[in-house]
This record gives sequence, C-alpha cells and structure tokens, in this order.
Amino acid sequence: MVELVRRAGVQSSDELPSVEADSARKQLLAARIAEIDDQLVRSAARPIAEVLAEVGGHDISDTDAQMTEVEAAIKEHEAGGETVYAQLLEANRTFDAIDGSDAAACAQQEAEELIARIARHAHSYARTRLAQAIVSRVVHSYREKHQGPVLRRAGEIFAKITLGSFCSLVTDYNDDTQVLQGLRPDGIRVGVTGMSQGARDQLFLALRIAAIEEHLKQREAIPLVIDDLLVQFDDARASATLSVLADLAQQTQVLFFTHHGHLCDIASSVLQVGMWRRHDLGTANVGNLR
Repeated sequence: MVELVRRAGVQSSDELPSVEADSARKQLLAARIAEIDDQLVRSAARPIAEVLAEVGGHDISDTDAQMTEVEAAIKEHEAGGETVYAQLLEANRTFDAIDGSDAAACAQQEAEELIARIARHAHSYARTRLAQAIVSRVVHSYREKHQGPVLRRAGEIFAKITLGSFCSLVTDYNDDTQVLQGLRPDGIRVGVTGMSQGARDQLFLALRIAAIEEHLKQREAIPLVIDDLLVQFDDARASATLSVLADLAQQTQVLFFTHHGHLCDIASSVLQVGMWRRHDLGTANVGNLR
C-alpha cells in the first residue's frame, strides 16, 4: 500500500480512489479523441440521391458561381479544421500533464467542447465536398449532352479528311482538365500536341465545320468565307476536304479563296458539275461552292 501511495504521488491511501478516478477519466477522454480522429476520415454525408435531387433543379448557368462558392466554403472549412486540430493537439498535451489535480476535470470539459466543434466541422466539410462532386457531375453531364453531337460529327469529318488515319475524336481528363484526343483505328489515342501540324489544321477544320453545321440547325444561314485553307494538305486530303465543304454548301454558301490553281483542278475531279463554280479575280482564283 505504501508503494502504491508513493507511485501515485499522494500523501495517503485515502487519496488513491480519487487518483484512480482521474486515471479512468483520462483513458475515456483519450478514447474519445481517437474516435473523433476516425470520424474525420469516415464522416458520412447525405445520400447521393438526395443531393442529386436538390442540385437537379438548378439552372446550369449558375453552376460556375456555385462552384466558386463551394471552393470558398471548402477553404474556410479546411482552415477551421486546422485550427480545431491544433487545439486538439494542445488538449492531448494537457492530458499528458494530468497529475491528479482538478486539471483532469478542466481537460475533460475542453475535450468535450472540442469534440462538438470537430463534429460540426467534419459534417459541414463532408457535405461541402459532396456538393462540389455533385455540381461537377451535373456540369459534366450537361457538357456531354450538348457537346456530344458536335464532337461525334467532328470525329466523322476528321476521319474523312485524314483519310482514315484517325477514326473519331474522344475526350479524356488530365487531372481535372478535359482534353481532346484523336482515336486511331487500332485504338491508340493521340493528343493534339502529338499530332502533326497538318493533322492539327485538319482537326481544327473538322471542329469548326461541325460547329457551323450545329449552328445552322437553329439559325439563319450566312455565307462561309475560307481563304487558302488547304495550304498544309496534300492532294488526297485536299480532295476529301473539298468534298466535305461541298456537303456543307448544301446548307449555306461557301466561298473558297485560293492562290493555287491546282486546287480548282482537284475540285473539278472530285465534285459533280453544278456543285461549284470558278471565278477568276485577276491573277487569283476563287472557287464558289454552291
């Protein structure tokens, strides 16, 4: 008994029950702290269906502003979480210094307050993160719905202009950034930076023509003016491109200016009579695709 009194740091055996109670409280608080640490990682939020229903009624034009607000809220909660965590570490140091005095009761009260604050921050942080994910998902769905037809049509045009070197266009993600890639017939994907200058020009043209076709579905047609577009194209790809422009000329007038007379010869060989008309302007030529 004397040895227990000495190890407990008290004056008499009558004080041992109080020390034992303090020790038990310390162990309980330590367990609660570990539980809070686990909650920070596994904190649950609302069911995803509930959040989707909430976000689904929002106007897509407001999503950029919503994303900005969400990002600001995340930064605020992260800063708050760091502050609370620093206080939690200080509470741990206080626990380590408990010596059997009333410090245990004070530490317990502080720990309970920290537990409540951490729970609030964790729940709010989890909901904010989930909201960001859902808004991003809605934006992506909107882009897929509205950009999908244009991208598919651009892929068809790109395949025709490149003579089958590429079979379509696909999108992928680099971190959080959406990137455009050309798909080879063997399944290999090539980014824009990996394409030749000619292929990049043909990709740009395919995207522009697809966008123009989509535009013409909803608005009045206006003439399309093109100036020496085929400078980087060989004769085979120039022929394919002229065929694509002839198809577009069925929807709107296409004015094709060029200094290269051989392109008119190519047009004569690949386009039917009546689909285009040649006009000479001094030393320059212009082909008018009807």
